[in-house]
Amino acid sequence: MMRRAWVVAATLLLASPALANCVPPWQTQFACAIPERDARAEFCRIAEPAQHPGKKDAYYTYVVGTQPAELYFETDSTWFSTKDTDVDHPTDLTMALGYARGDYVYAFVVTQDKRLDARIR
Repeated sequence: MMRRAWVVAATLLLASPALANCVPPWQTQFACAIPERDARAEFCRIAEPAQHPGKKDAYYTYVVGTQPAELYFETDSTWFSTKDTDVDHPTDLTMALGYARGDYVYAFVVTQDKRLDARIR
């Protein structure tokens, strides 16, 4: 019975593509499953960069299934933006955070939607 419980627990953990795999000292800032592609995107960042000289502040990775990462890069250039829309508009607050690589910024956006009882989407 105990062995079965461990197998079930391991299967559930391994089958969840939204779990981030950030390598210490980096920590998960955001991780997102993309079910249509059996993929995940992960944004990993060092909380105290000054304590880890020689390491980049953050890294981004995009992985499909169990394949090696299609895209991986480290960066010291992170961007942050917020937006507050008009009063009485259904999407009220938006926050975006991105990691820069060359001429591109890979970002995630979080929006509070009043139509969904002010939940985050």
